[in-house]
Amino acid sequence: MNKYHIWTIGCQMNRAESERLGAILEQRGYEAAAAPEQADLLVVNSCVVRQSAENRVTNRLHGRVMRLFVIPLIRALKTTVGMLPYLEYLDSFRYPISGEFAGHADLMRVSRVPASWGLEIGMLEEVYRNCAQRRICQVDLSIEYEHVHLELSDKDPSKGLHKMCIDIACTLFHALAAQGISFCEATFRSLKVAYQLIAQDMIRYYEDDAAINGLLFDRHSEEIAVETFTKGLHIATMEFMEDPLVVHFIPSWSRASSALPGITSELVDIVEG
Repeated sequence: MNKYHIWTIGCQMNRAESERLGAILEQRGYEAAAAPEQADLLVVNSCVVRQSAENRVTNRLHGRVMRLFVIPLIRALKTTVGMLPYLEYLDSFRYPISGEFAGHADLMRVSRVPASWGLEIGMLEEVYRNCAQRRICQVDLSIEYEHVHLELSDKDPSKGLHKMCIDIACTLFHALAAQGISFCEATFRSLKVAYQLIAQDMIRYYEDDAAINGLLFDRHSEEIAVETFTKGLHIATMEFMEDPLVVHFIPSWSRASSALPGITSELVDIVEG
C-alpha cells in the first residue's frame, strides 16, 4: 500500500486542511507514514494565515505580483527569447506562485528551491527538469483563504512586493540560462519594453474584469505597481548581468539527509510537537 506524509507549516487552518487532505488520500487507498522517509507521497502545506471567514470575502482584485508582473514577464520573455517549451509550461499555470505544492517523496528529496521569493518559480523549474510533463498538474483545492498581502514598497527595493518581483525575475533568468539561453544588455532592454507594454494591456484587461464583476478598481495604484515592477525588473537584470549565480538555493533533502542523518524525522517532531 502506498504511504503519504503531510508536512504542515502554519496555523490551525493549515492543520485542518491537512487533516481533510489526509482523509481524502486514505479514501483513495493511501496509508499515513510516520516519517517522510517512509512515504511514497510527500505533501507540503504552508502559506495560509488564520483569518475569520467573513474577512475572506473581498470587493477588489488582489494578486498584483501575479497579475501585473509574473504573467506579463513570462509573455514578454516569450516575445524576446522565443516560444520556449519551458515558458509555455509556466504560462500554462493559472497561478504559478500559489505557494502550495505536492509531489512524490522521490521528487521532493532531489529538488532544490531558491532561498528567496522565487521559491515557487524555482520549484516549478525543478519539477520541469525532473518530471515528464504528463505527470504534472494543477489542482483547485476549492478552499477559500487569504494569502498575506505585502505592501508594494515602491521606494524601497529591499522590501515588500518590490523585493518579491526582483527575486522572481532573477529565478526566471537563472532557469532560462540553465537551458542555454544567453542574455545580453540588448535582450534585457527589449524585455523591459515588452514587459511594460504587456503589463499596461493587463491593467486594461483587469479594469474591464473588475467592472463586469462589480469590483472596486484603482487604476492609479495599478499603474504605480507596474512602474514599481518595471524598476524591480531593471534591478534584477543588473544583478543577473553582474552575477548569473545570484540565485541561492536551499540544499535538497537528499543532501541534507546525507550531511545530517535523521534530520527529517527530527524536524517533523519539532513541527508537530
